[in-house]
Amino acid sequence: MRWGFIPKWASDSKKIHLFNNVRAETVATKPIFKKAFRTHRCIIPATGFYEWKRSSGDQNEQPYYI
Repeated sequence: MRWGFIPKWASDSKKIHLFNNVRAETVATKPIFKKAFRTHRCIIPATGFYEWKRSSGDQNEQPYYI
């Protein structure tokens, strides 16, 4: 199973990078999300989500549950 947004223009979803995170400030203006944001909506119930933060000087990322 793959999770993410497949753009309408994608001819083969297995060969493209799936988008799974977009900022609320830019979702209405980014060409890839613009039309879908205006015409389709979805609610996904969740108790939280993870954001990843890279420590200074370290290449490893630490998950933070929000």
